[in-house]
Amino acid sequence: MEPRIRDEIGAIAVVAFALLSTVALATDQGAVLQWWRSALFAVLGWAAWLVPLALGAIALELWFGFIRRETVLPILGGLVIVVALLGLTRHYVHDDVAGGFVGGAVAKAAAGLFGQIGTPIALGALLLVGVVIAANRTIAQMFVPIWRQRPAIGGLKSGTLIPGGTATRFDRFGEDGDDEAAEPVRIHIPETKPQRALGPSQAQLPKPSLRDEDPPASGRAPVARGPSEVEPPSDSARQPFAVSAAGLASAAVIAEGVLHADPPDKPWVLPALDALDQGSAARSGKDELIRNKRVIEETLSHFGIAATIVDVFVGPVVTRYELKPAAGVKLSRIEALSDDLALALAARTLRIEAPIPGKSVVGIEIPNLAIGLVSVRDVAESAEFKGSPSKLTVALGKDVAGGAIVTDLAKLPHLLIAGQTGSGKSVCIGAILTSLLLQSTPDDVRILIGDLKRVDFPGFNGVPHLVVPVMHDSPQILNALYWTTSEMDRRYRLFARANARNIASYNEKHTGSDRVPYVVFIIDELADLMLQAPIQVEKQITRVAQLARATGIHLVLGTQRPSVDVITGLIKANVPARIAFATASSVDSRTIIDMTGAEKLLGRGDMLWLAPDAAKPVRAQGAFVSDAEIEQVIRHWRQQREAHYDLSIIEDKVSHFGIAATIVDVFVGPVVTRYELKPAAGVKLSRIEALSDDLALALAARTLRIEAPIPGKSVVGIEIPNLAIGLVSVRDVAESAEFKGSPSKLTVALGKDVAGGAIVTDLAKLPHLLIAGQTGSGKSVCIGAILTSLLLQSTPDDVRILIGDLKRVDFPGFNGVPHLVVPVMHDSPQILNALYWTTSEMDRRYRLFARANARNIASYNEKHTGSDRVPYVVFIIDELADLMLQAPIQVEKQITRVAQLARATGIHLVLGTQRPSVDVITGLIKANVPARIAFATASSVDSRTIIDMTGAEKLLGRGDMLWLAPDAAKPVRAQGAFVSDAEIEQVIRHWRQQREAHYDLSIIEDKERVRVREDGGDEIDDERYEEAVEIVQRAGQASVSMLQRKMTIGFARAGRLIDIMEQNGVIGPSQGPGKMREVYGMAKDNA
Repeated sequence: MEPRIRDEIGAIAVVAFALLSTVALATDQGAVLQWWRSALFAVLGWAAWLVPLALGAIALELWFGFIRRETVLPILGGLVIVVALLGLTRHYVHDDVAGGFVGGAVAKAAAGLFGQIGTPIALGALLLVGVVIAANRTIAQMFVPIWRQRPAIGGLKSGTLIPGGTATRFDRFGEDGDDEAAEPVRIHIPETKPQRALGPSQAQLPKPSLRDEDPPASGRAPVARGPSEVEPPSDSARQPFAVSAAGLASAAVIAEGVLHADPPDKPWVLPALDALDQGSAARSGKDELIRNKRVIEETLSHFGIAATIVDVFVGPVVTRYELKPAAGVKLSRIEALSDDLALALAARTLRIEAPIPGKSVVGIEIPNLAIGLVSVRDVAESAEFKGSPSKLTVALGKDVAGGAIVTDLAKLPHLLIAGQTGSGKSVCIGAILTSLLLQSTPDDVRILIGDLKRVDFPGFNGVPHLVVPVMHDSPQILNALYWTTSEMDRRYRLFARANARNIASYNEKHTGSDRVPYVVFIIDELADLMLQAPIQVEKQITRVAQLARATGIHLVLGTQRPSVDVITGLIKANVPARIAFATASSVDSRTIIDMTGAEKLLGRGDMLWLAPDAAKPVRAQGAFVSDAEIEQVIRHWRQQREAHYDLSIIEDKVSHFGIAATIVDVFVGPVVTRYELKPAAGVKLSRIEALSDDLALALAARTLRIEAPIPGKSVVGIEIPNLAIGLVSVRDVAESAEFKGSPSKLTVALGKDVAGGAIVTDLAKLPHLLIAGQTGSGKSVCIGAILTSLLLQSTPDDVRILIGDLKRVDFPGFNGVPHLVVPVMHDSPQILNALYWTTSEMDRRYRLFARANARNIASYNEKHTGSDRVPYVVFIIDELADLMLQAPIQVEKQITRVAQLARATGIHLVLGTQRPSVDVITGLIKANVPARIAFATASSVDSRTIIDMTGAEKLLGRGDMLWLAPDAAKPVRAQGAFVSDAEIEQVIRHWRQQREAHYDLSIIEDKERVRVREDGGDEIDDERYEEAVEIVQRAGQASVSMLQRKMTIGFARAGRLIDIMEQNGVIGPSQGPGKMREVYGMAKDNA
């Protein structure tokens, strides 16, 4: 029986019970009713008359869903009031019927505890408690004079109440008495809230604050949430601030430690959400919904598509009809009828979402005739917003079904907002700023605003959250970006000294002014900034986007020109969270969210929200906030402080499309379940692969991956995400037979595959490893697992380790481990020097092996004992992208030489990057590092860059990975091994207690080494050599005459430069007279 049928039957039964209870209380008929009447009066006394009312409320909830979470407190408070009143009634009226058994028990207990005089006082206090709970207000807010209340914000408009509004069910559709039966459909229509004018009296009414009172954090200035008396803003506070060069130059002072939490003398007072106008809901009559439902089904049937409307959601801007296609109907056929449906419905535009993520239905979205309004307050009052503990929670809007869309900037960690002029981009940024000001103090969050249009955000000047006044010029914003990167580096040094991994762990260890606030940098308009200084802006934004998450620095980028020269590949790859408002073309839509759809939006806040972990964007109406509302929030902050600027289902669905196949095996993995499908003879694999979206629709899966075929098996794998994600620890893999049975000291635990088998590899056989994926996908955890594996089974005599940690916070705890050759390196020159040392150590070992007549490190160590043996060396570099940004030619050259030649000497590389682009993972590097791990990526292009095929873009994040072994034709899906900071610390402590680490600091301090080529070659004595290399790298070809022309030098010098580049492996040998030489590496601007 379906849930809605059960609810219907239950509602009818409850109504009947309520009516019978009323009859029983009012009359004295029937033996059953007489007994029921006696029982009610005996237990509840006079309160028995409340029973029919309570039963009626339950019936309404079962029918219409009127009762919501917001009514839980009033119900609880009402029960407390009833119990207190029954006790008082029984205390004063000595009649068993007066208070019933409940009242008698309460009165007797109170009299025994407090006596006859104390009983009214105790029960009266209980009555007041019930009133406070039911009203959800303090006594002061209900009774103290208005002048004693704290200043209210007022003016924030409350918009449309989207479902949960009234959810009305119709078992039949029809007009004029049409009895034709149809599939039961639930239509979700928002409630209509009465409009109220915001008069002077209403504006002064006290209202509860947005959040409940919280105790102040230890060592911090408390955030006051009650009444406050503040001085009115001075005239100077109301004036716009002029931005001078000195104002922005003073930001450099912040980098020396000024940007810390600064507890005020008086506690901060957060703004409250008070007496506000109600917005208008988008109304769609039942007749219109019935007509549209019939038109959609009839139009589809005309084209031979059998489908039924099963749900209707009336949103603020569009109404979504959820369509259940019959078995065997391909989604592409429905999507192709978009224009035909728009014609039939006389709709100005129409969007089809096939399938809706997480549901086995197709969504048809039709614009409403009357547009509703979603305000910031609507979203801020939602359970999602109130329940978020983060100070960076922002209100974005509401989806078509009425659910609040709330996100945490700390988890994104950056956001891109784009759309054409007038589509709602600036309003969205205003809503984000308002959200931050509603719940965070200047001790929690500091803000920078770049407003190149000069008119959207100047009113924010004077808010104490701002680091500098609102910036209107490109040089100012670029300077602020440079300051942001230096502040990021300063924080990493600060965290490293405190042994903290990120801002949260650092602030847990510090109090008061030693804490560091989050920083949110908002830039609008990015296009104008890129026009002025494209290379510098892209470089700084990319560096912050890659590395700043752990330091609490987050970017919000806005543009109304979503072209590829503004939203470049580098920027988009590092900002996976994006919002697309209405665009002029499908090309612009693809530029923003990598798919079409934004060109069909309606404007005025209609948007597509693409979360970092979502496979498809969600359509929503953006939260609106007016200039008057923003002004009141700003005035609230200005009044406090002056600103200081510093199985069968799969077989059935496949068979519906004429494909005969059988499930032969099911493997439940930690993250996904793999169904192994055996297709019948003659079935092409491409036909099964083409059904990916259709199977996702049938299974209501948020994403689905098909592996056809599974390597080594004659089956097709269909991988579906599990509802509950399991955890694979390093210990799980280390206790496996594969790990224990490996004799190598370089055996590392990577994770477990879908079938639960341990994935273990030997670095000595790889011989090098590349790990890549977007921010937060699990790359750093994987490197931590590799390091832990090495420390679990090898001594410093067996393996020596070098660690390059450019983010400064992932691996500083490894300092002091005796395995390290040098301390963990945080600067590019140190890592580059270590790479040069690695190549010289490789050459030294080859000479050593030649004298001992040994072929490799294993045979050499067999012939020697004690200190004459040579240890393996593992060099780990994270983050490769930042290193390539600093010295691309030298880094690529050294990594390539080590990767090509160092295997026999026991030297192995592990390279990690969160920016898998072709200028980081170059062709030379990839060709020499065949073993690769791909974590979740932002696009299929990034997936191809890592593993030469798509698939990583469909991974789920949090350790979900594709492992490509050097000898494998296809990658294997697995869940990466997890190791916590506490576990790593215990392993490190074990080694530190045995022996003190001895470092050879000359390895990273030798600055002369970088000037010399590889051993065996001549010194580069031409100061224009690097310029020549850059020219041929950009051109993609090389010749003596080309260097003569471009560098205006003579033939002899140009020929000498060509010879040196050939010896260094930059270019290939001569191809003959008049032919260009091949270049072995392409420059990043040319890639």
